[in-house]
Amino acid sequence: MRTLQNRPPQQISMAVDVAALSEIHRVGSDTVEHRITRSGCPTLWDRGIGMAGISAARNEFEFVRAHPHFTQILVTTAGRGQALVDGEWGTLTKGWAYVTPPRQLHAYHTDGKLGEWEVAWVIIPRASHAPPARAPDRPRLVETDSDLFRAAVFGLFSEYMGKADPAMMESWADLVRALTSRVAGAAPRD
Repeated sequence: MRTLQNRPPQQISMAVDVAALSEIHRVGSDTVEHRITRSGCPTLWDRGIGMAGISAARNEFEFVRAHPHFTQILVTTAGRGQALVDGEWGTLTKGWAYVTPPRQLHAYHTDGKLGEWEVAWVIIPRASHAPPARAPDRPRLVETDSDLFRAAVFGLFSEYMGKADPAMMESWADLVRALTSRVAGAAPRD
């Protein structure tokens, strides 16, 4: 499994003054999101997941969270974005995930010059009774199979919006949980 340290040097940009970052939660007016919440799909919560979705992000998509109460897995499925790792902006392209633990500063945004950045994501609340995997000690970039992760999240969303067959939703939710565990488990720990 490759991590940020194995990436080519051009993939890592200049240092960031993290003290200058302030809390931002901006999806952007042009971003299209497909979300599944635990209230609409209780089978997610049964598997330790609070929310999942796919975002087709555009140039206003930007998040800075100083002390989040959740673990997040953000998998790039198309395009390019940037994520804060160890005080530097790392580039996220297809096949890379940004794995963030609770109570640790994390930040990510689109690269405004390059158009759309599509991400499939999962949020695991700190209070989850059955977290899919142990989070890393700090935000990390991890290589993963982004097509498979996206297919699982989109499959769950499609079933949720369509027939909403409980057995099918459970199967899709199991797959999302298993892939979430795989990605979170691949993140190195100190």
